[in-house]
Amino acid sequence: MLAQETMDVPEDGLNPPPTEVVSKDSVRTRTDLEHRLTYAVLLFGFLIISFEMLLIKWNKIDQQDAIKFVIVTLIVIGTLFLISAGWSNDQIAPAFGLLGTIAGYMLGKQTQHPSPPPETTKP
Repeated sequence: MLAQETMDVPEDGLNPPPTEVVSKDSVRTRTDLEHRLTYAVLLFGFLIISFEMLLIKWNKIDQQDAIKFVIVTLIVIGTLFLISAGWSNDQIAPAFGLLGTIAGYMLGKQTQHPSPPPETTKP
């Protein structure tokens, strides 16, 4: 017969409260500089995207090129935002992978223009 393992489970079936006290020093908070840098990056990104929209409107840029134009800017601004917000490498590595995948897809995707049929020469 198998021996049953006994666990320290309270009689009421609820989880016991944590026994460790988390000190205030171990919890990382954002500094005032990180907040200001983050807001500055967001404002900069908003201004750049607005300027890009005006350029797209004035120059009548093709839809596919306009999307690539804006997406690359959003990826760069998003990356700067994550860095300036003070996130650690472990926290932003998956986001960088996703942003890189999106950038690769958008920049690698090309529209196929129909090529004219080959000309035949008559004898």
